[in-house]
Amino acid sequence: MIAMAGTILTACGGSRNVAQVPGQPPVGLGPAWTMPCNVYDTPQEFAATGTASGSRHRMDAIQLAALTNAQNIIRQKMEHFYQGFVDSYMLGVGANQGTDFETEVRNVGRQVIVAMVNDARHSCLQWIGPCERGDVQAFMAVQISRERVAQEITNRLSRSEHQAVRERAAQARGEMLEFFQDLGNSPE
Repeated sequence: MIAMAGTILTACGGSRNVAQVPGQPPVGLGPAWTMPCNVYDTPQEFAATGTASGSRHRMDAIQLAALTNAQNIIRQKMEHFYQGFVDSYMLGVGANQGTDFETEVRNVGRQVIVAMVNDARHSCLQWIGPCERGDVQAFMAVQISRERVAQEITNRLSRSEHQAVRERAAQARGEMLEFFQDLGNSPE
């Protein structure tokens, strides 16, 4: 919140020295406020609020920059949670690090997360300004369902090449067994 207030002051040409006394709130920023479009993660959704500022004559670019900022924040959160899940899952099933399966699970998750974040639409858009210089600031919220993320990843994994890898391994085992049996039956 303090950083946001500093951003607004800086965006509109203000440059104050803000004194910080340990254990005390910063002096000189004015009253505390809540960021517009502020959203929080819930057990049902990942959420992020992005911001951007600039000339009121380029509100289109400012809006796009705020969306990109929110998407980057939510993507980082989703990737962090997913990597934690994969690490925990791999420890639980006892798979060795670096296996084809683990690599595939990580890659499929990353691809789904990137696609979902790129497709994310904002759930809130609010503007502040213009200030004396004519600058405005956009605040944009993005929310993505955790259940939808999990469903998309599992759907993609079930359609993935993992089954083909398993089938190729089973075929190779059969061929190896035949080869070993043939070696045992050959005259020496």
